[in-house]
Amino acid sequence: MNVPDRSGRHTRFFLLLLLCLWLLPARVVFATDVSHSLGRELDDSISVRTGQRVLLRAHTLSFLDYAAGVPEMRLRLLAEMGIDALFMVALPSEADPWLESRRISDLPGVVYAQPDQLFETVPQRTAWNWKPSYNMDGFDLPASVGLNGAWKVTRGHGSTVALIDDGFDLRSPEFSSLNGAAGFTTSDAFRGERLHGTRVAGVLFARHDGQRPEGVSPEARLMAVGLPSGWTSDLVSALDRASLADVVAISWVVARAARPVKDLIEYHQRHGRSGRGTLFVVSAGNSTDSDFPEGLAGLARVVPVFATDHELRPLYVDPEIDEPLCAPGMLDTVSTLADRDTEKLGGSSAAVPVVAGVLALMLSSAPELSGEQAARLLRATARLVSRGADASCLLVNADAAVSAARLAVALSFEQRTTHP
Repeated sequence: MNVPDRSGRHTRFFLLLLLCLWLLPARVVFATDVSHSLGRELDDSISVRTGQRVLLRAHTLSFLDYAAGVPEMRLRLLAEMGIDALFMVALPSEADPWLESRRISDLPGVVYAQPDQLFETVPQRTAWNWKPSYNMDGFDLPASVGLNGAWKVTRGHGSTVALIDDGFDLRSPEFSSLNGAAGFTTSDAFRGERLHGTRVAGVLFARHDGQRPEGVSPEARLMAVGLPSGWTSDLVSALDRASLADVVAISWVVARAARPVKDLIEYHQRHGRSGRGTLFVVSAGNSTDSDFPEGLAGLARVVPVFATDHELRPLYVDPEIDEPLCAPGMLDTVSTLADRDTEKLGGSSAAVPVVAGVLALMLSSAPELSGEQAARLLRATARLVSRGADASCLLVNADAAVSAARLAVALSFEQRTTHP
């Protein structure tokens, strides 16, 4: 399906944005903190930094009516959520963000307010008590997750996958199909750097030319959303830009999901895709060092993903997550090195785009499915794989998932026509 037309939403957005700009004094710079700190795969403790900004959720009209009378308020609209919206207020350098949050929470229309925060993790090496096995030259991803059968039906045309990552360089010939009928949109894309996002995009969108890599859903539309930092405000903005996609993939660990992030994801799970619900596929990490109960992977109705080795044994599975999905890691992808055409992408960084791509194939063949239905069918058609008694997960099966999606839509249509 094509990206839905939401001209009404865009009109409201720009009207609100113009009002916010009118309220914003000249020479204000919001992004004074731009430390590049995305979640990493092997993390331990979390440190928290607090910025000179307050994030708030408010009933839009009531709050903007109040803000119009306070011209000194340095206000920015981050995201709309129906009659509510998420805003950011920039503070003077001498202000206390916590005290200001309390004060702002009492303003007309405000639901809550909190400081803008950056959750940083301390990387640690994991001492594995077993050795993953990887066939670096001959691993067959399509055979391992049923892609060959699914590709006979669809390669993702009509569905849209948003990738939120550190940046994207899409100049590789492997992305040439993105310039064709599928097309792509990009924001904050960076060039000439060794970017994680480029390699994630390769797993999904590399062209099919008989040579590796070949993308899981090469004909889907790509929304490449660059994330300049790990601040909550930047993540909220990125999620808002990605919200027009059918599937949003986040291939790195978010150690703690602040309330504005939770609220925005929940809103689009309910109202995205014209009410059918946007799917959020997120990394659940590769070891106990990346086990963060308050992170994105712990949110309701997201699709957390773990990785397996090439013998389809889970690297790690969080026992607190029900019916965990998984896909192979250490996959061929587009190279970000000047002297190589391909390279490997490991762990859940690779597994997340595989699962997101399978969902894109399902929604391409059955766009009427709700997000909840698609996630349920994906789990129902997956097969259980395990590493002894230590860990087990559900390995996605694209062929079975696409077939189940088409059957579900056909049965629903038959029921509607037989019993109107």
